[in-house]
Amino acid sequence: MTLTKRLQAIASKVSQHTHDLLDIGYDHGLLMNWALSHGIKHIGGVEVSEKFQDQYINRFGPSAIQFYTGSGFNPVRDRNYKTVVISGLGEERIREIIEGAEPAQLDACEHLIMCPS
Repeated sequence: MTLTKRLQAIASKVSQHTHDLLDIGYDHGLLMNWALSHGIKHIGGVEVSEKFQDQYINRFGPSAIQFYTGSGFNPVRDRNYKTVVISGLGEERIREIIEGAEPAQLDACEHLIMCPS
């Protein structure tokens, strides 16, 4: 699977020592699939509609990825991820997501990778 230049740039920022990854706004799930193929064990993805989960499964098959439906950090309030990617969204929307996160979630985050559309 080939990543776009934008996703390649984002993937290059993911630490080799990352054991978990949360992709907020995962769209087609290409970054999550890349993470699986690079040995990241705990992967979560947040999207606003379940249709994105269905599209991922139809394209790549079932996987160990934890899919969440909702907005921003809201669906994962009880979980902390060390690496969080928020990409493909507008700058204002990314700001809203960060401001809406629980302080503990941001404190637990070691790598916050943001790439506005």
